[in-house]
Amino acid sequence: MRIKCPNCGKLYEIADADMPAGGRRLRCSGCGEVFWRRPEDADDSFTNRTEEKTAAVDAPDWNEINHEKTPENDPDWNEIKYAKPDSDAQEQAEINAEQVKAEDFAVPGKEEIPAAVTPEDDAASQTSHEENNTPESEGGTPSGKAENKPDSMDDIFKRLSEQSEALAQKESARPAQEKVWGCICRNTGLLGKTNRRYFSFLLFLIFVLLMYYFRYEIVRTAPFMEKAYAALHIKSKILGEGLEFKNVSRRSYEDDYVTKMEIKGFIVNNTDKMLEIPTVKLEIMDEDARVIQSQTTPPPAKFVKENGRVAFSVTVTKPSPLSKYIYLTFAEKQK
Repeated sequence: MRIKCPNCGKLYEIADADMPAGGRRLRCSGCGEVFWRRPEDADDSFTNRTEEKTAAVDAPDWNEINHEKTPENDPDWNEIKYAKPDSDAQEQAEINAEQVKAEDFAVPGKEEIPAAVTPEDDAASQTSHEENNTPESEGGTPSGKAENKPDSMDDIFKRLSEQSEALAQKESARPAQEKVWGCICRNTGLLGKTNRRYFSFLLFLIFVLLMYYFRYEIVRTAPFMEKAYAALHIKSKILGEGLEFKNVSRRSYEDDYVTKMEIKGFIVNNTDKMLEIPTVKLEIMDEDARVIQSQTTPPPAKFVKENGRVAFSVTVTKPSPLSKYIYLTFAEKQK
């Protein structure tokens, strides 16, 4: 029988008696490839090669025929070497590799050639076959048969239809607010984790801006928030809020040949709670409302009662002759 190396394609002549029924391990003398071959793996494509060439010659010479028929004289034929494994484990690994190759290159629709087996593998396969042929178990599943069979197209469509109906029922049972929120999330892209982070950061930024913009209204409603703004060094209270200057008048006079101007009036509390009086600030402006003089005066009293009033008086020494208007306000206390 003739054997062909699967790696380099070299041809070998092997006696049928040297090839057991279960196959044997061979090594190519050309490339060193180790492979398994069985009797049914014989390459008979060159069987009639000698006969065809002999028939084409009228008086063939025996040496010429012998040259064609002798493997040693033909460069396409080589001497095969029967390789022995280094250990039983190596032989078993090569057998398993050969079986994997046979499974990978199996042609659908054709009967596969059984891989070469060792006596140990043969005994194990017989034991497995006997176990697979045992009666059915109590659960009703036959032993040795595949439990997971591929579903048909009808089963797949049926399962998809059942899943669609279940989803439709679940969607119809959802409350209206959940449906609205789900629609908002889909339209705004909040279903994505990254988009939710950006949206949360945007909401936080808007919240901070609103807290700063409405800080005076927040402190009026919740006075304890003034400490939180003060910790952040943010002014959150209007100085002198709830206080008002009323009945303000001025008078110019001379004292020891020094021109002076007196401004007096009342500081009125328009709220229902006692308020602290800040420092009084006086600004003198000309006819174009430009400040030409400025002066601060300590408050006439520390507090003013609810709905009460406190008289004040401010004296300006050597006022400018261009003074036209008087502007009274409150200022921070000087430290």
